[in-house]
Amino acid sequence: MRKSALSRFYAHMISLGREFRHSGAPRRENADSATSPALIFIATILGTLLAIIEIDLYFAELQAIGLINRDVAIDPIFRGP
Repeated sequence: MRKSALSRFYAHMISLGREFRHSGAPRRENADSATSPALIFIATILGTLLAIIEIDLYFAELQAIGLINRDVAIDPIFRGP
């Protein structure tokens, strides 16, 4: 039963990959092409998430060197474990 679910999931992911590959704009011959707005958006979101994770991961070290003020309380719901 589990193998069937995994094979259906794999087949679904393959079909999505093929759909995205064929749905893009046709390739141009010249090297001067504009960057996709979706690519810029995804890169921005991933960069922001990386910054948030890095700050959360090194919160104690940033406090120790004085980059984060200890007097400002951050609600624990917004911080990781």
